[in-house]
Amino acid sequence: MTGAIMKNTKSESVGLILVGLVSVYWGFTTVLMKHALLYMSSTTYIVLRFVIAAALVLPVYADRIRRNMGRSLLLHGCVLGLLQLIPMEGTAIALQYTTAANSVFISQLSFVFVPLIQCLLIRRLPDRMLVSAIFFLLAGLAVFSDVGRNGLSAGSLICVSTALFNAINVLCVKRFSATDDAVCLGVLQIAFCALFSIPVWLVNPGNVQWCADSVSILFFTSVLGSAVAFVASVSGQARTVPVKVSFLGLLQPIFAMLGGAVLPDEFGRVEEITSNMVLGSAIILMTLALYLIKSKQIAQ
Repeated sequence: MTGAIMKNTKSESVGLILVGLVSVYWGFTTVLMKHALLYMSSTTYIVLRFVIAAALVLPVYADRIRRNMGRSLLLHGCVLGLLQLIPMEGTAIALQYTTAANSVFISQLSFVFVPLIQCLLIRRLPDRMLVSAIFFLLAGLAVFSDVGRNGLSAGSLICVSTALFNAINVLCVKRFSATDDAVCLGVLQIAFCALFSIPVWLVNPGNVQWCADSVSILFFTSVLGSAVAFVASVSGQARTVPVKVSFLGLLQPIFAMLGGAVLPDEFGRVEEITSNMVLGSAIILMTLALYLIKSKQIAQ
C-alpha cells in the first residue's frame, strides 16, 4: 500500500514539473505571439503555428496513435483541438488591445473556473484551504493587473472568455486521459487544432512578411511551444488533478511579464515591469508554494 502511494506521489510530482515547465515556457514566449502580429494576421499565425507542429508530431507518434486508435480517442482529440483553438484565437485578438502580461494573467482566471465547475458537478462546497488559496490568488491577480487603474478593456473581456474555455480544456484532459493515452491525446489535439484553424484562416488569410524574426517566432512558438509543449502538458495533466494544473497556469503571467520585459519587438520596444506586477507576482508565488506543499502533506 505504501509503495502504491509513493508511486502515485512520484507520478504526480513528475506531472506537476511537466505542467510547471510548460507554463513557464508558454508565459515567457507569449510576447512573441504579440510580435508575430507585426508580420502576419492572427489567423495566419495560428494556422502556421499548428500546421507546422502537426506536421512534426504526427509522423513521430503515428505508430502509437494507430495502436491506440478508436472512436473515443478520435472524438476526444477533436474536442480538445477545438477547446484549444478557441482560446488561442481569443488570446491573439486580445493581444491587439492589451499587454502580453495582462492578457495571460486574465486568461488564467481558469484557476477560479476549474474548482467552481468541479464543485458544481459533484455538488459539494470547496474546502477552506482551496477557498483561501483562490482568495489570495485573486488578490495577487488584482494587484498584478492594477484593476483600479486599468479597468476592463475589450482585450480584457476577451481574455475572460478564453479563461472559461481553458478551464473546460483542463477538466476534459483529465477526464479523457482516464481512458485514452495521454500522449496520443496531445498529438491529436495539435492535429485537430491545425485542421480547425484552416477554415478560420481562409476567412482572413492575409500576407506573411518572411524574415529572420518571423521565422524565429514560428520556431519558438510552433516547434517548441506547440509540438513539444502540448504533448508534455497533456502528459503532465494526466498525472495530477485539474485544480493544481489551473493553479500552475498562473506561472504564465509572471513569466509573460519577464518575457515582455526582455524580448523587444522589431522597433526595440519592451513592456514595462511595474511595482504592482512585482507585488502581485510575489503573492501568487507564495500562495502557490504554500498550497502545493500543504496539499502534498495532506495526501501523505
